[in-house]
Amino acid sequence: ESSAASDVYKRQRQGHGRLVPYEGFFAELVEQDPDITLKELQAALLEAHGVQASLSGIDVVLRRLDLTYKKRASSRMSGANPM
Repeated sequence: ESSAASDVYKRQRQGHGRLVPYEGFFAELVEQDPDITLKELQAALLEAHGVQASLSGIDVVLRRLDLTYKKRASSRMSGANPM
């Protein structure tokens, strides 16, 4: 019953497969600079390989590889307490 829906979901989740050939590229960049941003990774991929990728697609690859990156485009957090 829900198997068909599950199959569709799995196929959608695998939609970032076109970035699989670049996993090593991303891993190397993150290893060299753990503070690299998704936008910087996106620009590096375009420059080095001529491949345009979404930020969310790159994020999926990094999560799949269990890679972490520290710096985020909007890392400002409000220290104010609303109370």
